[in-house]
Amino acid sequence: AYDIQLDHHSNDTLFITDTLNDRVKKWHFGAPSGEIMASKLSQPLGIHVHTQGSVFIAECGTSQISKWPQGMRVAGAGRPGSNIDSLSCPLA
Repeated sequence: AYDIQLDHHSNDTLFITDTLNDRVKKWHFGAPSGEIMASKLSQPLGIHVHTQGSVFIAECGTSQISKWPQGMRVAGAGRPGSNIDSLSCPLA
């Protein structure tokens, strides 16, 4: 795991970037295992849990920020670069 964030609203849920498996897991305290929250990502390195429940995931492989649960790209061109519309391996 590269990044771990606590859901401050529930106070009992962790979001964990499982970078080598290209996914993010949601884990409730005391649970024997977590559940996959987002998969088919590209090297997720950073995560931010918004107060309204959305989760923003920084993907190094595609150099973008995606918003979940929708799974839509909200920043970056989907490829690394130095252009105005590009990011290069972002972190949340």
